Amino acid sequence: MYTYRITTDNEVFTLPNSDLQTLQSAVGGYVELIGNPVGTMYANEEGLLMGLAPNAIATAMAGRLIVGDIAITCDTAFFDGMVNERESQLADKAVAQ
Repeated sequence: MYTYRITTDNEVFTLPNSDLQTLQSAVGGYVELIGNPVGTMYANEEGLLMGLAPNAIATAMAGRLIVGDIAITCDTAFFDGMVNERESQLADKAVAQ
């Protein structure tokens, strides 16, 4: 399984795993599960109330407005061509600490 974080700035990072703590950290709060054809998307449950910025990639995938950074789990390496490797490595180190 592949796990990614997609930001509102259209940057894609790999996540070290898909446990609840990692998903909540990626979206900045409690997660809302959103199904889509690519995989399972997790958004901030209170993103609209918090006034988070729209996430263009997530909105296009979900077919409805999605705000804030999202996490997504996929069975294939769907986003590997878009991954910011340097930042992903830094994120892996931060989660490991």
